[in-house]
Amino acid sequence: VDEVLDFLEDSPIIMHNVSFDLSMINSSLERLRLPKLSEKRCVCTLIMARKLFPGSKVNLNALCRRYKISIESREKHDAVTDCFLLAQVYMELIGGKQHKFNFFEKKKKILNLQPKQMNIKLTPEITVDKHELDCHEEMLSEISNSLWQKHKN
Repeated sequence: VDEVLDFLEDSPIIMHNVSFDLSMINSSLERLRLPKLSEKRCVCTLIMARKLFPGSKVNLNALCRRYKISIESREKHDAVTDCFLLAQVYMELIGGKQHKFNFFEKKKKILNLQPKQMNIKLTPEITVDKHELDCHEEMLSEISNSLWQKHKN
């Protein structure tokens, strides 16, 4: 247990179901008279997945299927395999893996398409009506030393 706690240090801990997983871990730590882990340092992939995919199954197997992560190595429910799978799922939940940079690879011929050519708007157009502007101005007038007002002038 000491080795695990030393390994974790103060790092965030990624868990799929923080309320369950942390209660199990803290129960064991309590029996050993060791300090409990704080929920504040835990990242719950279950909550993340529920926000991203409301109404869908978000258990580990379902998320692996959604992200095309192979679960062939998962013959039974074991912690090491689950950690490996969860790490891959977490990477997808936060936006996917970053393509590696190959600085030393010879440049390949790439189509040089500009956003204008592809009809992509880089920033969305936001329109605000007079009522919204008036409400905004009123709110700003109630804030002393508003940075917004300083930069506006």
